[in-house]
Amino acid sequence: MRHLCSKPDGPPCLLVIDGVNFLWCRGTRLKDKTLHTKVTVDRLAIVHHLRRALKADWRHGACITSLNIRGAWPSDREKYTPGYLLGADGFKAMDPFIPVPVENYTPTELDACLRFYAENQWLTNPAAQTDHGRAQIAFLSANNPRELDRIVAECTSPVDSSRMNALRRLRDWLSATDVPLKPAFGGQASTVSEAYMTTHEPATGLPLVYFRQTTPKELDNIVSGAIQAQREWSCLAPLERSKVS
Repeated sequence: MRHLCSKPDGPPCLLVIDGVNFLWCRGTRLKDKTLHTKVTVDRLAIVHHLRRALKADWRHGACITSLNIRGAWPSDREKYTPGYLLGADGFKAMDPFIPVPVENYTPTELDACLRFYAENQWLTNPAAQTDHGRAQIAFLSANNPRELDRIVAECTSPVDSSRMNALRRLRDWLSATDVPLKPAFGGQASTVSEAYMTTHEPATGLPLVYFRQTTPKELDNIVSGAIQAQREWSCLAPLERSKVS
């Protein structure tokens, strides 16, 4: 590609890379079957080819890249700024770095995107294709492209709206509460709704939950019981708390 574009009469080329920070990620989830170790990004041929393509030594072309926090190693997701996600080597390789601001979707762009999802069967829930459903999606996503992608993924099939509302209420409470949470079996879950969750303090009363199997009534009971237990726990004196095993 670089060879063809570098010719005086070569064709123009536009290179677009999503999640370019992966090229400088500290590791991958691939495992070497011989050495029984994780494969580093430097051993991937695609990484070498893309790094070479990002060098500004060819003509008749341009590179447009985007960062994706999901392309970073799980422990390297504290910030979303370009310098942090790319690292020193990645940021240096991107020189000259020309930032391009990307605004949220306009109402026209959002409508076109939802039509595209529906035409390609990525938005299959009939309720999400009505005017009211689209208005809800626009409100929940705030016209943000990433949030829209996440919400559309949740609307790919008809679901029990009462269960969805109860699940969202429980998830919002878990996000807002001061009760420390951790995966019960030490696993790494991508979202709260996919994990078994428990608390560090048994006195809070928040039970073990598998969200995908609970009913709306059970979810409501969990929220009510957890809030009540947290209130009672906050009223206990430090000496009384120390007696709780």
